[in-house]
Amino acid sequence: MINKITCIISTILSYSSIGMLLAILLTKTETTVNEQTSYFILSTICILLTSIFILLFKKSYLKLSILDYLLFALFIYNAINYLFISHVDASSRFLQTIYLLIIYFSLRIILTSFKKICLFVFLIIAIIGLIEAILGINQVLGINHCNHNLFVTTGTFFNPGPYGGLISIIMALTFYFSIHYFGFYIYNLKKIKKYIVLFFKSSFVLLYSISLLSFIISFMIFFAIMSRAAIISFAICLIIILLREYRFKILIRRLFHGKYYKTLVIIFIVISFCTLLIAGYYFKKDSA
Repeated sequence: MINKITCIISTILSYSSIGMLLAILLTKTETTVNEQTSYFILSTICILLTSIFILLFKKSYLKLSILDYLLFALFIYNAINYLFISHVDASSRFLQTIYLLIIYFSLRIILTSFKKICLFVFLIIAIIGLIEAILGINQVLGINHCNHNLFVTTGTFFNPGPYGGLISIIMALTFYFSIHYFGFYIYNLKKIKKYIVLFFKSSFVLLYSISLLSFIISFMIFFAIMSRAAIISFAICLIIILLREYRFKILIRRLFHGKYYKTLVIIFIVISFCTLLIAGYYFKKDSA
């Protein structure tokens, strides 16, 4: 009985804290810096307390990965550089790094304990991407006002840099979800294609449709943002996703079978990376 109550409380706290963090990231982009910092600290504290509650009462344990160690090593490097080497006052940036590290490991604990919350987070991210992409298209068409006079579109941001970064991340996530679960989506879609009402009752089909729509609309506005870093980052994510995707690897093995498979993959990666650098340079040559 106590374990059941603990699980219910943990679930409510997890959904609430993550929902609040995502809501703040979505709705507080036009507030002052002090207000943004206050909301960010508040959401960080809520997520931290939720993760501590899960560790203490749900007795959930986090299995650290290589990425966790690399991220922590990067934080240690930044801390040493800030405290002992650099003479620049970057206390606010260092504090933000600490908050981000706390949020990362807290989310790792929460999402490891409750796998279903991952789909909830992904759904919110896909919806955010869809809203931002539609707003960007409206700004290009002149329907909505852009927040910067020198650029065509910035979304809810004041600069196309972070806007392009957000869109590229969302495109990478939705693209992976779209190709990875395509077969499962078609299978479920065939089962309910005769019943339109069941389409909205099937949570997976609805989630997949929102994800695919978010990717398509984001792709329509992506190059209008004119962010070279965003384009290169998405292209690198695209290459990594395709190389990790099982069906794509099977296709590559069929095309380039034999002992030269790994060599050809390395050549493909090198050529793709060089092409990205050259294309990125000529895309905005004046600011290179």
